[in-house]
Amino acid sequence: MKPILSIIVPAHNANATLPRLLESISAQNLPLEIIVVDDCSDEPCKRLALSFRGPKLDIRYIRPPQQVFTKEARLLGLETASAEIVTFADADDVLYGTDQIGAAVELFQRQEPDILHCGTVNMAATSTCEISWYGPVAAELSNWEIIERCAAHSRYSVWGKFYRRSLWQRLIPEARNFPVRRFLEDVYLSFLYALHAKRYIGAPILVYGYHIDPSKKYTRALDRMFAANIIRRDFIPYMHKCACPEDTVMAIEIHLRRLILKQVAFWLTDFSLLQELEKENVESFNFSRALTVGMSHRELLRILLESNALLASMLTSMIWKTSIG
Repeated sequence: MKPILSIIVPAHNANATLPRLLESISAQNLPLEIIVVDDCSDEPCKRLALSFRGPKLDIRYIRPPQQVFTKEARLLGLETASAEIVTFADADDVLYGTDQIGAAVELFQRQEPDILHCGTVNMAATSTCEISWYGPVAAELSNWEIIERCAAHSRYSVWGKFYRRSLWQRLIPEARNFPVRRFLEDVYLSFLYALHAKRYIGAPILVYGYHIDPSKKYTRALDRMFAANIIRRDFIPYMHKCACPEDTVMAIEIHLRRLILKQVAFWLTDFSLLQELEKENVESFNFSRALTVGMSHRELLRILLESNALLASMLTSMIWKTSIG
C-alpha cells in the first residue's frame, strides 16, 4: 500500500524515547511511511525501529557512515521519502491523537498548499494545552508574506507542519550548501522553505505533542548565537538574490538580530563565559568555538557589543514605562 504521508525522524541516542514516538505513529489509521535516520547512535536503533512495521506502516532505516547532525539527517530522509506529503518528528516527541493526522492529510490533499501548519500540544502539561507560539499565524498566506509572518515570528520549528515533498527535494542542494550544520538548523530550513513556498494554510488541528525541556534553552547558547549570526550573514544576501521585497528582508534581519540577542541573554544567564574562562586562561581560550565556525574575534566582539546595546535599550524602555505608569 503506497503511503500518503512520509514522516522523517532524525534520531541520535534516542532508544529511550523513540518507542513512544513510534507507538503514537502506529496508532494513526492511514498508510504511513516512517524514515528513521539513525545519526550514528552509540547503540543502533535499527531493530527497535523495524519492529514497528505493520500493514499500514512502512519503516525505512538509514544510518550514515558518520554523524551528520539534524539538518543533514532531515535532508537524507527527504531524499528517501516516497509520499508527496512529508512531515518531521523528533525522536523525543509524539504525534498527538489518533485521527488528527488523517484530518490534516485530507485537508492538504484538498487544498494543495505548500505548507499546512497545524497546532502543537505541550505534553509536559497536566492537561491538554496548546503551545500558541508554535501554532498557525493565519488561515491563509501567500508568497512573501509566508516568510515574513510565519517564519519570522518564532514559528520556525519544522515539525507540526506538512510540506510538499517535491518542493523540499528541489531545495536540498541549496540547503546543503549553507554553512550551518547544527544549532538552529531548523531556523534556516524553515526560512529556506518558507521563502520559496507560494501558499500557506493554518489549520486548528492539534497534530504534534512536544515534550518541553526548559533547561535546554540555556545549553549551548554560545553555539546557537554563532549559528544565528551565520544565518544572518548568509541568508539576508540570499533573500536579495531571490528578489525578496526590502520590507520582508528587513523583517527577517530584525528577527535574526533579536534571535542573536536572546541567545546572548541565555548565555550570560547561564554564566557560560565565566565557566569557560575558569577552565582555560584568557590566552589559551581564544574563543575557540567562534574560530571553528569561521568567526573572527572582531566579529564576536561586535555581536556582544550590539547585543548589549540592544539589551540596554530594552531595559531602559521597560524602566521608563514602569516609572511613568
